[in-house]
Amino acid sequence: MVRDDSDSLSSNPFSTPIIAFQDRGFREEYFKGSVSAHHGRHEWKAGVEADLTSIHERFSDVITDPGAIWTGTPASFRFSGDGRDLEQSGFVQDLIRLGNGRRASAALGPLSIARKSERGEPAPRHCAVSARGRLGIARFLRSRVPDSGI
Repeated sequence: MVRDDSDSLSSNPFSTPIIAFQDRGFREEYFKGSVSAHHGRHEWKAGVEADLTSIHERFSDVITDPGAIWTGTPASFRFSGDGRDLEQSGFVQDLIRLGNGRRASAALGPLSIARKSERGEPAPRHCAVSARGRLGIARFLRSRVPDSGI
């Protein structure tokens, strides 16, 4: 999926008390895919997901009637900025049917995640779950990356 939007604003030369110009927009690209396979006692699942977003903005203005504006306001102003964000993740999972109503599941994911492009450090996480019988006696193990918030 791709979304792309941009807008602009241009005042005419006779605008008062300010002539303003603006150009802004964003673009988002999103991808998600997963596969699954069944072989013998194993049921494998794997997938990836990525979201790339970029944004830009340019703005400027010029005061055409200083008497209509607060004293001390600069006669002109200019701003320009843009940024990018990349978020990505992936997972691998195996459900193993052991027989007699028993099963075990192992998973790894998300394989990497970058919440902000400036930080962008990988944050792997994994877990393992096993269950026995109808009571659902389970053991759960989860690993956290220090200071990642995950």
